This record gives sequence, structure tokens and C-alpha cells, in this order.
Amino acid sequence: EFRRVLFRSPGPFTTELPMAEPLAVTNDRPTFHPAKLELTASGWTVRPLPWGGAPDLRGLQPADALLALPAADARYDPGQPAPVMVLN
Repeated sequence: EFRRVLFRSPGPFTTELPMAEPLAVTNDRPTFHPAKLELTASGWTVRPLPWGGAPDLRGLQPADALLALPAADARYDPGQPAPVMVLN
């Protein structure tokens, strides 16, 4: 209901954005890693935030996006597109 009042479609907005810095992770299930969107001279990028896993609620506080990471070993290099869920 609230998203309709704001003229936004229901559900999260997802896209792919280039990584601002490298990230290597090993996950046994899909993981949503807190991240920060950054506007650079060449466009939007996403920067992973320090995070201690699911119980780390303080790691979510500065986040305006989540990296949607697969249930597997994953490595993202700077400039490589990564799946992002925008929280705004």
C-alpha cells in the first residue's frame, strides 16, 4: 500500500552496477550484503560495506543497497557488474 502512495511499483528495485572495489565471498546460501551506492564521474557504482554477517545489524545502518550474492564462491573485481537491490 505505502509504495503505491509513493507511485512506486511493489517489490524491490534491482539492477546491476559496477563494483567500486573488489569483493570475494563464500556463501552456502544466497546472501544480501550491505552496500553503498556512489556516484562517480563515469556513473553509479556500488561499494560493499564492512559486515559481520546476519547478526551484524550495525553493518546495515549506512547501507542504501544490498549486493545480491549467489550461494557459491563469488569474486567481483572493480568495474565488474554485480547484482544490486536498491533500498531507497
